[in-house]
Amino acid sequence: MTDCVRETLTDERQTELSRLGSSKALYATTRGAMDGPTIVAASAALSDAVADRLADREESWAADLESRAREDAETLSDLAGEPIDPLVDFELAGSEAETLGTLVGWATVAIHLGEQETGYFVGQAQPGDADTVRSVVTNRKEFRKAVCSAVESADVDRDAIESAALDAVDAAYEAYVDRLEAEGIEPKSIC
Repeated sequence: MTDCVRETLTDERQTELSRLGSSKALYATTRGAMDGPTIVAASAALSDAVADRLADREESWAADLESRAREDAETLSDLAGEPIDPLVDFELAGSEAETLGTLVGWATVAIHLGEQETGYFVGQAQPGDADTVRSVVTNRKEFRKAVCSAVESADVDRDAIESAALDAVDAAYEAYVDRLEAEGIEPKSIC
């Protein structure tokens, strides 16, 4: 497979990823503030959080991935409103396999959210902002490819990578559910 555990994520977490790519996911990430600057701030926070976690890793691939995530946050900074907590702050303190798996899951979630963010700006007739966010989505796809390259070159347990990727999607989905419930919205009825 050319893209790590993408097929497994798509098969086993189809519902969760579909919901994380919905307009309700933007509502969850912004805690109900559905405006452009807050949506972008939430997206930037997601990239900043993973970059901060990568800064603590010593593997040869970590610095490149950190740089990619920081670049995305910086790209979004001009459009972002007040800082906001990321949807979920993924821990990257486990083994190399667990960390790589978590990063695949993070990138997959971030791509789904980014595609919905792009759609928001298209719907608001803000093509310049849509293009900026779209460029970040493209970079996140490249980030996932870079993680997968690290997976291919690392001597790590592929089952552990797959499990950690699934866990990362689950963590994001649980945060999504918690935030919607906090806003009085029933997540289970959202497709």
